[in-house]
Amino acid sequence: FSSNARGPPAALYQVRLEDLERWTKREIVKIPKDRRHLATAHAAFNYFCKDFGFTAHPIQGINREQMPDPKKMAALIETLKKEHVAAIFPEKESNPKILQTLTNDTGIKLGEPLIADGVGVSSYEEMMKHNVGAIVKALAN
Repeated sequence: FSSNARGPPAALYQVRLEDLERWTKREIVKIPKDRRHLATAHAAFNYFCKDFGFTAHPIQGINREQMPDPKKMAALIETLKKEHVAAIFPEKESNPKILQTLTNDTGIKLGEPLIADGVGVSSYEEMMKHNVGAIVKALAN
């Protein structure tokens, strides 16, 4: 990222965020458009999907405690297969048991855990680099 920028802290941070967004877009280009499906435990990544052109597939709904009923799960499995979703991403700090069952039932691979809440990283930039790296690694091939 640009380390030669000068100015007030807010302006410097804005430059870093702009650099991060450019880097993110360069990384995402590695993923073919038809593979830009982000299946995650819950709807924590809708902002990311909207900003970077992914279709969101929250498995459990809005939060970690919510569980889909069998009818919704069957419809979700059908959608994931129809859309040729390549990976399902668990979240760090959550139990991926339902996602592991889903990957076993569909043959879709389980991606590297994503960070939704900032736990375990020192900054937003670190969280984004981790998540984008994991997403590109799983979906670019």
